Amino acid sequence: MPVRHKILALAAALILLFAVAIGISALLAEQIKHRMAGISNYHLPIAGLLGRFDTLTDRYEVLIGRLLSEHGQTPEQMKQDETHIQGVLTDARGMVEQADRLLDQGIADDANSIEDRLTLAKVKGVLAHVIRDLKPYAVAGDAALAAHREHGFDAALSAARGLAEYDDSFQVDTGEMTRTLVKLAEGATQRTLEAQRRALGLDIALFAVTALIGIGLSVGLARRIAAAMRELLTGAEAVEGGDLSIILPAVGRDEIALLAHAFNRMVVELKARERIKDTFGKFVDPRVVARLVDASGDGTPGADTADRRVATVFFSDIKGFSGISETLTASAMVGLLNRYFTRMTEAVRARHGVVDKYIGDAVMAFWAAPFTPGDAHAAEAALAALDQQAALVEFRQELPQILGLRRNVPEFKVRIGIATGEVVLGTIGSPAVKSFTVIGDTVNLASRVEGVNKVFGTLILVTEDTWKLASGAIEGREIDRVVVAGKSEPVSLYEVMAPAGQLTPEQQRLIEHHAAGLAAYRNGEWAAAKSAFRAALEAMPEDGPAKVFLARIAHLERERPADWDGVWRFSEK
Repeated sequence: MPVRHKILALAAALILLFAVAIGISALLAEQIKHRMAGISNYHLPIAGLLGRFDTLTDRYEVLIGRLLSEHGQTPEQMKQDETHIQGVLTDARGMVEQADRLLDQGIADDANSIEDRLTLAKVKGVLAHVIRDLKPYAVAGDAALAAHREHGFDAALSAARGLAEYDDSFQVDTGEMTRTLVKLAEGATQRTLEAQRRALGLDIALFAVTALIGIGLSVGLARRIAAAMRELLTGAEAVEGGDLSIILPAVGRDEIALLAHAFNRMVVELKARERIKDTFGKFVDPRVVARLVDASGDGTPGADTADRRVATVFFSDIKGFSGISETLTASAMVGLLNRYFTRMTEAVRARHGVVDKYIGDAVMAFWAAPFTPGDAHAAEAALAALDQQAALVEFRQELPQILGLRRNVPEFKVRIGIATGEVVLGTIGSPAVKSFTVIGDTVNLASRVEGVNKVFGTLILVTEDTWKLASGAIEGREIDRVVVAGKSEPVSLYEVMAPAGQLTPEQQRLIEHHAAGLAAYRNGEWAAAKSAFRAALEAMPEDGPAKVFLARIAHLERERPADWDGVWRFSEK
């Protein structure tokens, strides 16, 4: 049998064994995942909600009892206490409603076993009694509070005794449901552990069989090709020394001759290395290509390394691009994007930035050492954003020609978000496909900041860290302190309006009025804030942030939040 047939047979056998092992492991893993999903998605969360419900109902009764026992309260104090008590009951009702929804999802989830779904249905039946009793329970609580207000302690105490009956019933029902759910989780956990043990045993057995077969066949093949490998090693050492003129003899049509041919082709490919670098540079920043191909030990991220760096990350997105694309042919849309990306990329590279990728109509770029010197990355990114907005003025004038339209030319605005912070910079991916990129929370934050432009009607928003590093090179204003969707900590956002020293008089007045309005807004001084933001609109009638704050203040005046801290929180939508 020819060597190549033996190699193919060996490879086929190993692939088959590995395919069987992977298939069985994947099947078992899927079963394990489904079992664990039931525990994490339904059993334990529902039990937790029921426990919190018990705690809240107990707290509800304690608070009512405390209110009844206190004397000398003013009507305002009593109203506040009653509002708090009603809030506790609302939270308790929310717990059982959320548990009921989870039960519905668990019963409908085909990933759960029939037995688990039947058990969840039984739990739902018990929970229905609790939900049914909540209404008279609330009525009893309201009656106790009303009696306290109108007839005094004795009448209120008599009315409050009705709560105990329902509380005992709640405890019995929730206890029964919790025990059922815990038992269900324990059973699912035990079955999961058993499945894991079986999967591990099977993996070990298949690995042992595959290893024995592979080692036996490989030893025989190794002896046959050792001599040819020595010759190939000699040629490889010559190539390593820089000799690309070497050609190995390739006589015959066996596998050894094929290896010699492959080696010779490799030498030809190495000669074309520079041509490949030039071509590849059209798809990846040429500076990145050079560092990936010629990476040395100087600390620069190379083909298989990544470092933590402080960097500035940039995201941009075309406003309403989906609507624009629906009106264009495929060729017109490609032509539009190519011209647009050309302008945007030129602005980024001119400011020492690296275009990371195009995501649909969005552009992601970053500024970091060694591509951007020192701490200039934030200023360069902000100035690049201003350069892009300036380039778009001319670009919009070219749109009729680019799109072939004389009328109904679409609006073309680009929103930009910039964030500065620590990232991981380097090559990331599989052995077959890699990407030189940046990852980390700063990347996610920059993307979120870009989206906040939609709310305020702004074009360039940056985080506080970016603003501090770039403030000597740019002009602008603090827009707001917000918690962006997907984050828990507030971040201050700033609008970049012009390069340093290039504000118009209208922009200067706008900044002053906006700063005064923002200070009053954060202090809860609504009248002063409205006056300042209206003055801002007089300076620039189309100012989006001023309109947003005026609408917000109207809402806050109606709601009058007691915990106002000057931070606006965005939800995931």
